[in-house]
Amino acid sequence: MSISKILENTFSIVCLTIIAVIFAIAPNLSASNHASITMTGSVPEYMSLDMSASDFDFGDPSTEDISNALIGSVTVSSNSASGWALTLSNQNDEFALQSGNDSIPYELNYDGEKLRYGAAVKIDGDNGSNGATRALSKDLSVSMKADKELNAGSYSDELTLEITAN
Repeated sequence: MSISKILENTFSIVCLTIIAVIFAIAPNLSASNHASITMTGSVPEYMSLDMSASDFDFGDPSTEDISNALIGSVTVSSNSASGWALTLSNQNDEFALQSGNDSIPYELNYDGEKLRYGAAVKIDGDNGSNGATRALSKDLSVSMKADKELNAGSYSDELTLEITAN
């Protein structure tokens, strides 16, 4: 066999191999008639609780009645689409100022509604379907009847307010 024949056969084999490789990868090189992309975003939950006053002085609870005295305004802000709950708790066993074993009860009102001890204050904070941040401000007030039989002492209680998503 001559060199030209060998080169011709080698050339034919190389060409056939290249054609086979092209046909093998050609389906992967074809264009698609569609494409998709996933796009995402995330909005963090926002909860805020502000109180316009920090302390309240009852004065002398043995001589002064107090009727719906404003403690302060409670402002709740949230973007929770399911709303929120405001929970109020205190350090004593009831709504009462205590000094040692002595105590004098008081009443709390939230937006004019009397609160029962141990009950969570629940705010209907429906933000609608768009979840936009909404702020709601309501007054917290206190009433107390004077007790002339109180022993001398420093009477106190501490209220804690907490906001959570529903």
